[in-house]
Amino acid sequence: MTDIVTALGPGKKLDLLTSFAPDYVTVRRAFNDLLVFPHLEAIEVADASKINLLSLVTDGNSRFSELSSIDIELARKVISYDATLSTIIEAINIQLLVMTLQPVAQEYADHARAESETNLKFFADFTDYIGTVDERIVALDKALAQLDEQIQTQSEALANKNIVSTLWEVLKTLYKLASTAEESDVQIAAILGVTVSTVAGSFRDLFDDQFRLQRVISSLKGLRTRTQDLKTRFVALSAGLKAVSSGSKSLLDVWDDVAARMVSVAEDTNLVTPPQAAQLTSAWAKVAADAKEYVDILQQTITSKSTSAVASHRVLAAKFNAIPKVPLSAAEIRLYKLAAAHGIDVFHSSASKRLGHVAFQPAASNDEKVVEAVLGPPADTQKRLEDLADSTGRVIDQFNVLLQQPYLDQYKCTSPVDGSDSDLYTVMNYYRNDYLKLQQDTLPVARDLRSYAELQASLLPLVVPDPQAQDTDISMSAFIATNVPVVEEFKDKATALSDRSTKVKNDWDNVVNLVNKLIAECNQNITTFNNSINELTEQQRNMILYACLAAFGAFLAFTAAVFLPGFGMLVALGIGGALGSLAVYEAIAASKITVAINDLRAALSNAENTKKHLQDLLPYVTGIAASLSSISLIWSDIATALSLLDTFYGVLNGPTGTLVLNALRPKIISNWVVVQEACDKYIKTVSS
Repeated sequence: MTDIVTALGPGKKLDLLTSFAPDYVTVRRAFNDLLVFPHLEAIEVADASKINLLSLVTDGNSRFSELSSIDIELARKVISYDATLSTIIEAINIQLLVMTLQPVAQEYADHARAESETNLKFFADFTDYIGTVDERIVALDKALAQLDEQIQTQSEALANKNIVSTLWEVLKTLYKLASTAEESDVQIAAILGVTVSTVAGSFRDLFDDQFRLQRVISSLKGLRTRTQDLKTRFVALSAGLKAVSSGSKSLLDVWDDVAARMVSVAEDTNLVTPPQAAQLTSAWAKVAADAKEYVDILQQTITSKSTSAVASHRVLAAKFNAIPKVPLSAAEIRLYKLAAAHGIDVFHSSASKRLGHVAFQPAASNDEKVVEAVLGPPADTQKRLEDLADSTGRVIDQFNVLLQQPYLDQYKCTSPVDGSDSDLYTVMNYYRNDYLKLQQDTLPVARDLRSYAELQASLLPLVVPDPQAQDTDISMSAFIATNVPVVEEFKDKATALSDRSTKVKNDWDNVVNLVNKLIAECNQNITTFNNSINELTEQQRNMILYACLAAFGAFLAFTAAVFLPGFGMLVALGIGGALGSLAVYEAIAASKITVAINDLRAALSNAENTKKHLQDLLPYVTGIAASLSSISLIWSDIATALSLLDTFYGVLNGPTGTLVLNALRPKIISNWVVVQEACDKYIKTVSS
């Protein structure tokens, strides 16, 4: 005969639960580091999708959050299962225990399996992608080492070669560079962190210029250090993902195992003996404690960060922003080459310093406001970015507070995501992850805007009407022709962000409606249930409790799950469900009713607190979702402003054009500097 303790116990697979947790922390830190690692957007994954590495890491980070949430929910089920089992184990016979708990254990695994396996498949592919990039990093490191040796020894074989052409051949091993070496000089300068002039000419010229030579040597060594650092992070991430994938699959197997072992005692109509009950409750209490430790660790990877992790992440964000953006598109390359051709250090310029060299002159006509509006950024760009940065932090904090409230995973509902049976925790966490993914995807666009703002502040002092343009000047027509295509790209990116922002807002509106509906039901049921508890007397308890609760019908499926530990005392006892009145009287005989009422009263107070958090959160998040949608207007307005430059070309080429442009130039540059600073704040907030 099968041992009852073995059949109903937690089994051996749960013993390893806490051993998985450190791997989740390792993976989270690796993703956090990679999200702000320099120039990942310039590294293309070698497959048909042509996705860049930053996009892949961002997607991986989002999917890891989803997987962590699934695993947290599965681990929380251990705690719920323990609470339910310990409550009913001596109240009903073994057959009824199996009838009650076996479908529950199986549902735990089945509910999470599809989504979990989709993410696990992604991480298997992700590891393969990392492998291909890793091979390219090794090849680049080898080539850089050989080049460094040749430069250090001032090899004659290298002397007559062009610096840019040589570096182009080496760097395209890893980076997505322009199709020709000539076009890639600004990209190479950005990757190395030097000026374009530093890598100009032949190596023989470089060998004769010690200052420039040392800059190139230092930059190449720095690049080797970064690529080796990237390889190290990939190794850690790959190992961590394999361990996490194994741990996640084990969690699914745990519940399959629990459900399968029960089958052997499904026909046993005996009661669990007190010694057996003591062994079972002790064993499940032990794994429930392990599950809580596991949940606490994983929760930190989703909704909170240690002080050291935040500090480290901010250092990385600052390091990222200090390293120049790599221009990738043909339009960006032309704009950067225009700046470099006019002696502007596009990767190390200080717009605020350049502003100091531009003298303010009195305005000469009433056209100045028109010109300023066209050449400068939208007037409210700074405020929008600053508000959005502040809002992002507050919304994330609110999400984190909300998702740590107890019982959210027991508010059963139909998911607005896919129409499946779900719970409020899962739904809200899904949209939190969606929101965070969107925020991460705004970072490259914000960085582009930051770089663009800095370029504008550097280029504008050199712009003059065409008739007066000298070799050292930038003609207005050249300025317009170079900038408009870049702005068109901004417009495309902004439109995509705007569409996604709108979708996030609309999706969240569905959640708002769902939660409001649950709150309304909660209010009604709390009132009804409190009245029922207050009306109970010693004489009526046996009859009225069952009659009262059974009369609620569908209400019980919601209320019991919400207000009671685990599946809820009433659901476990079978009210409105599979076990009928027998379980109620068995429970009465075991003196469980008083415990149930006390549980209800305690949980009702908690439900009120949860309801308050929901009510506090909803209008705030709805307002932020609307603000998020407006982010697209920033780039849309800039695109419109620059696209209108042709219209006002006549104004600038008119008799007072030069005076108007000179009078407004300092103010316009100042506005672009403000936008640049707002971008810095936004990037720092979202990154950290």
